Amino acid sequence: MADDKPAAYDELIDVLTQLRFLVRETRRRRGLSIRATAAQLPVSHTVISRFEEGAGIQLSNAITLLRWVAAPDSGRED
Repeated sequence: MADDKPAAYDELIDVLTQLRFLVRETRRRRGLSIRATAAQLPVSHTVISRFEEGAGIQLSNAITLLRWVAAPDSGRED
């Protein structure tokens, strides 16, 4: 029964594994610097920068970033 995990878990693992790339891609698509992104969130620019480079992250910050990635692109700065 150990291998009977639902497909949704596999998808979640994929999202979490790719989250740092999703954050960078979303930030760039929205035309935001790391500091501008941090200004929109309760996450410091240092955390975002280090995370994008591959450092670990607290679960609460990962959830915040995942919600930000999933939000509509209404915060675009041109």
